[in-house]
Amino acid sequence: MRIVQVSPVFFGEEGIVGGGERYPLELAHALAREVPTSLVSFSPRPRREQRGALAVRLYRPWWYVRGKRTNPFSLAWLPALASVDVVHTHQYRTAMSNLAILFGSLAGKRVFVTDEGGGGYHWGNRLRLGTRVAGHLAISAFAAQSLPGVGRRREVIYGGVDVERFRPGGTRQPHRVVAIGRILPHKGYDVLLRAAESHWEVHIAGRVYHPSYFAHLQELAATRGLSPFTETTLLGPLRFTFERKLYFVFLVLAAGALLFAKNLQRSPSGRAMTYMETAVGQAR
Repeated sequence: MRIVQVSPVFFGEEGIVGGGERYPLELAHALAREVPTSLVSFSPRPRREQRGALAVRLYRPWWYVRGKRTNPFSLAWLPALASVDVVHTHQYRTAMSNLAILFGSLAGKRVFVTDEGGGGYHWGNRLRLGTRVAGHLAISAFAAQSLPGVGRRREVIYGGVDVERFRPGGTRQPHRVVAIGRILPHKGYDVLLRAAESHWEVHIAGRVYHPSYFAHLQELAATRGLSPFTETTLLGPLRFTFERKLYFVFLVLAAGALLFAKNLQRSPSGRAMTYMETAVGQAR
């Protein structure tokens, strides 16, 4: 059996450093240890890579649907579907996912969908592409309800974590909280800062995708007298070595439960993707 994972945006410096992009990459890595697996994604810098057992092919988008970076369009990648048995596409509400479902099903492939909460303008509902999907593989029971009519079956496969790379360690330090993820309003970091006691140390690390919200967080932290809350701890550019160090050092990880409450109804996949952004989840 040969599997291709299709992700509209590649995880990393040239794409987006977020849970919705990390999940397909990490899942593909895990699958490649068991069966032949490839990852197809999109980048301004097209290329082929071999990452251990995983074959990665990045294509240049022809354009972005309605100018949205998370919704690229291209047909150049479709031949990659020919040599596989299973197509697992991510972000149902995107042009690339719609194309993977349509052409994969027409070619007789078994097609599966996982939606991480992103996307943009698409044709999935208009073309009733959900009926062509063999299974909706959801990251949580709550997310499983977010795509009614998509998939003849529905299964919760959860998030997961690479326990060889991320595991508890180091010295426990009480009253320190670390949250790692993209700096965006819907992440709800302001909720964390308002809830924090004045003697806590709050560390928020991630890339700034919303400068005014970043400035608001800095002002809020200063008003609350929270320390340390510097350019480095709030944001670097975040490097993965620093990211892992944060995991190992701090006792408390403010990732999902606190931050997700602010945006429960609007982001059905938000909690699970927060865990993916922090590489924290359930090993099953």
